[in-house]
Amino acid sequence: MVALMVALPFLPPGFACSRAGQSPRAEEAKVNTSNQNEAALGIFQPIEGTPYLMASLDNVGSRSEKLSTSGSYWTGDQSRNLVFLDTNTLESHRLFETNAYVIVQTDRYSQEINGKAVTQWLVYQVLKADTNGNRYLDQKDLRTLGISSANGKEYVEVLAGVTDIFGITMVKPGKLVVVYGKDKIKTSSIINLDERKVITTKPLIDLGSEVK
Repeated sequence: MVALMVALPFLPPGFACSRAGQSPRAEEAKVNTSNQNEAALGIFQPIEGTPYLMASLDNVGSRSEKLSTSGSYWTGDQSRNLVFLDTNTLESHRLFETNAYVIVQTDRYSQEINGKAVTQWLVYQVLKADTNGNRYLDQKDLRTLGISSANGKEYVEVLAGVTDIFGITMVKPGKLVVVYGKDKIKTSSIINLDERKVITTKPLIDLGSEVK
């Protein structure tokens, strides 16, 4: 796992934000909704700057899947849920009460405070339902974008019915810009991570009739 630290020039001295991807985009991840495989608990990994650990619940025996046009491959299992553990109290909980979803991607967003990166928010891309009726949860189904605190609590869904994600960037602390497709319209939104809500939305400029 590689953490990418991005210090933005307009932030106050000693204060920066960062994003680290928990998992790559599994563009061809599939889970058969009619006969799901057994799940297994993965390895707990630290969430940077916090006392929390996070592990995934994965499908057992899922095959390697091509991730993107870059040619990279994911050889891990399909993530159906996440488990969080507080190392101070040993309290643990799941992100979702059900293991029936597919978590396509989890991104961590941090703030650098007094020289230390502290994870503040987790942003998830989730497949919750077989929206195209092919009996699989895969890249052809609609995505939901959700946000939680670093401990996996206070989860709120902020975007639903998303067909594509064209980019997610934290442009300043607590403000996320998401470019996505929904209802056949390519759109950009600003999301307030603390308030867990979309504060501004605007469609992209017309890209031409030949662009789908």
